[in-house]
Amino acid sequence: GFDGVIAEAGDTDWFSSEGQKDQQFDIRLWARALGSPLDGVMSLTAPSGGQVGSDDDSRGMDPYFRAKLPEDGVYKIWVADHLRSGGPTFSYRVEVTPIEASLGFNAVENDAASIALPRGNRTMLLLGISRDNFDGDIELAFNNLPEGVRVEHGPLLKGQTRLPVLFHAEAEAPIAGAL
Repeated sequence: GFDGVIAEAGDTDWFSSEGQKDQQFDIRLWARALGSPLDGVMSLTAPSGGQVGSDDDSRGMDPYFRAKLPEDGVYKIWVADHLRSGGPTFSYRVEVTPIEASLGFNAVENDAASIALPRGNRTMLLLGISRDNFDGDIELAFNNLPEGVRVEHGPLLKGQTRLPVLFHAEAEAPIAGAL
């Protein structure tokens, strides 16, 4: 994060930092949401001078944008007041957050704490999949299942948000442990 004040009318602040090609960031300016009179405008420029991203409160009262860096080098974030005003109370904070992929699973229409699986039978679990900053095929594996239990499921493909999983319990095998 970076903190600053647009101390005088017409002032523009900038901060610089190293970046590598293909890094992705959420870049947010906090000003009005924190009580500052600053009507912030913010932009990001590449080492070669081209603009990578900019915003003037498209998602609320303060600027935000997502940027993917096009090259290695020193990037600059520029902050100014939309009306070119300034003063000692025109404070702000810029936060730059790396975008990371995450994947989550939850049981849909099942009690997530336990699955009843009598010997010689099977039960189905519907998995809900949440993806954040990631969409692609996934190789799914179930490790450390109790002895005598096997699992069947199809592929988990790009864009898929539900996956039925079928658990089988052998009729004669001892089943120890819990799912």
